[in-house]
Amino acid sequence: MRATARTAILGTLVCILLIFSCAGNAAAAETTTSGQVIVTGYSLDPKVFYPGDEGILTVTLKNAGSTPVNVGMPALLGGQFQYLNSKQMVPVGLLGAGGETAVSLQIKPTGSTTVGMAYPYFSVDYTVEGGGSVTNPVRVQIPIEIDDSDLSIQFIEKPNMISQGSMGKYKLRIGNPRAYQITGLTISISGDGITSKQDGYFLGTVTANNYTDIEIDIATAGDTNLIVKSEYRNGKNTHSSTVEIPVYVTGSSSVVISDLVATKYENKYKVTGTIYNPGLRDVSSVVVVAGPPAIPEGSYQAALGVIEGNDNGEFELSFSVSGEPTTVPIIVTYQDELNMYHQEQNVVSIIDYDLTPTEKPQTQSSPVMIPAFAVVGLVALGIVLRTRK
Repeated sequence: MRATARTAILGTLVCILLIFSCAGNAAAAETTTSGQVIVTGYSLDPKVFYPGDEGILTVTLKNAGSTPVNVGMPALLGGQFQYLNSKQMVPVGLLGAGGETAVSLQIKPTGSTTVGMAYPYFSVDYTVEGGGSVTNPVRVQIPIEIDDSDLSIQFIEKPNMISQGSMGKYKLRIGNPRAYQITGLTISISGDGITSKQDGYFLGTVTANNYTDIEIDIATAGDTNLIVKSEYRNGKNTHSSTVEIPVYVTGSSSVVISDLVATKYENKYKVTGTIYNPGLRDVSSVVVVAGPPAIPEGSYQAALGVIEGNDNGEFELSFSVSGEPTTVPIIVTYQDELNMYHQEQNVVSIIDYDLTPTEKPQTQSSPVMIPAFAVVGLVALGIVLRTRK
């Protein structure tokens, strides 16, 4: 019985020792500092940089252990990026067990940066509270894209006939080929000989690899370049680009005054003619007048109203003149579809006027006309009367 008791006691002691041994190992595992502070995420603003852009890298740190840590000064190492606010940065400080904190770094590509991907390292050291002065590094590589692509701006619709001086509707497509959105986009248009209904447009945000369309109304005095300037933001950085798009005139927008004919009645003139609209769009408020030295007489003005595209209207004017002019200007005013006024002019010769008639016809007494069948009848009647005698 004594041997059995001793064996039992020894077994109990061994078990107790094993229990204490396991407890000691568990305590050592909890106080380990290897990988206690980890990076749980990061964000970039902007997500894609232009060369020379400034941005913010925000890194989230977490204390995954069960003891507090002291987090030191964050840094950015290599990878063609500068750490702009390093002198203003202070140590992160105490981070409790299970706690998280965000660290923001102001960064910028270096002057020698080329487009493509850069891989700077976010770096920070920490010590475990109560664990002595042993420092533990955290190093995470951050991929950052650098892209110098400008916006794509081009016509996707334009009038079939681009007429000189006539307003036409054009559609521009502004494309963002970058892998990140642009914001605050504004467009302005100009150009030598370009007249526009509206000079500037606000388009706002264009998402990554997307586009936005805009309709513009412009007229051109001839072949020229439409200058389109875009201004926008990438993150907090302002950018601008300018493109020139050729615009070629393919027809005349001006109405055509033709078929002018002057007829003289005593000391007055009558002029007839045609107003032709060669454009594809209607013109309105069409009014034709005879300019000086014409003196208004009767219908010296003709209001034609609307003339549709590729159509014409006829007019008639009457006037007298002072002195001995050889020509009189015929002037037409009209409005385009944007209610912009235009004026065209031609001249009519009042020397080589139409000679038929040159004056009002004179009233004369006409002889009585006897029809041929009546003459035949009278002759027959005379023959009969002679026979009876």
